[in-house]
Amino acid sequence: MAPCSGQAMAWQGLPPWRYWATLAATIVLAVLGGGLGLVTLVGFGNLNGLAILILGGYACWRLGRKTLANAPRDYTPGQLPEQLLS
Repeated sequence: MAPCSGQAMAWQGLPPWRYWATLAATIVLAVLGGGLGLVTLVGFGNLNGLAILILGGYACWRLGRKTLANAPRDYTPGQLPEQLLS
């Protein structure tokens, strides 16, 4: 066996590529849902735009909170983050 250097590293949350892709998708969803909802509501006077705004906002809120809660973090066994200890 190879000798160990004793520098163990661990990570918490999503991998960075998935975190940034999910965050970008949330922002795109917010812009498209908000824009489409406002155009439908104000431009055409259709109340379905209000439903698009509400459902799009709810989806962005859920996806955004999940994404931000799972941000990638590195740590060593000697310095554990507070989120893991509580």
